[in-house]
This record gives sequence, C-alpha cells and structure tokens, in this order.
Amino acid sequence: MPTRDDILDQLSATMADIQAFYRDLADEDLLQPITQSAVEGEQDWSAKDHLAHLVQVEGMFRAVVERALAGDPDPADMGDVTDDQEAISRQNHINARTVVDGRVASRDELLRALRESRAQTLAVVDACSDEQLGSLVPRSRWGDGSVAGVLSTVAGHHGRHLLQVQGGLESRRVDQAG
Repeated sequence: MPTRDDILDQLSATMADIQAFYRDLADEDLLQPITQSAVEGEQDWSAKDHLAHLVQVEGMFRAVVERALAGDPDPADMGDVTDDQEAISRQNHINARTVVDGRVASRDELLRALRESRAQTLAVVDACSDEQLGSLVPRSRWGDGSVAGVLSTVAGHHGRHLLQVQGGLESRRVDQAG
C-alpha cells in the first residue's frame, strides 16, 4: 500500500509535469488528433482531449474514495459488471462522452479545473487517517484496492496520459518530417 507521503509526492510530481507541459504546448499541438479513441466511431483524441479526460478522471477517482469512506458498498458503481473487459468498455464510453464535453473549454479553463480538482484530492488525502488510507474500496479495480491505492492510481493514470500525449505528438512530428 502506498504511504501518505508516497501519494502526496506522486500527486505533486504529476501535477507539476502536466502544468509545465500544457503551459508550453503550442496551440496547433494542443488541438491536433494524436491518439485513437478507445471507442469505435469516436473522434481521435487531441492533447486537449487528454487534459479534459484528466480533469474528469481525477474527480471520478476522488468520488469513488469519498463514497467508499462513507460506507457505500459499491462506490465505483460496478454492481452489474462481471469482468475487467466490461469495466474497461464501460469506462471508455464514459470517457468518450466527457472528452466531447471538455472540447468547449479552453486550455486555461481545463488547467484551472485540474488544479481545483487536485486541491480537492489533496484535501481528501489530508482528511484520511492512516487506517482509512489502508481501508479497502469495495469492488475496486485500481491499485491494491485500498483507498491509498486508488488515490495513488490518480497520479499514475495522469502520468501515463502525459506520456501518451508526448509520444503521440512526437509520432506526428516524425510522420510530418518523413
């Protein structure tokens, strides 16, 4: 199980990396499609779409933790999900809808929303006792299944998307140069 300090360090590092990357990203790089949507028939994702996704996912993970701490027996609303593939498919469809909704926001609005969401996540970490951090999140499919594991997953998820965006932009540059 990640420790409180591990979680805070991971959240701090990924937030700094995301803020710096998106702050310096050229407008044309922000809006060009760079990664394929996980949902067939949906528009490919731009760097901005990934940012909108990060905002949504941060709030979603935090809400799952808050519901678990409040005693919800199914805090991730996975009651009828029978396997990992079904859970992934469900989440991909949610992601596709929320990314479309995020396209109307500006980069600055999305970065501000992510900072605000991160502040709320940090408040949840601060409010948790060590016992609560070690408690299990029922039906969790993230980390080690503990509250700490789910909170740590936020940072890992954000870091993976940053790498996807960076790789997608680099691939596009190579294709354009070649």
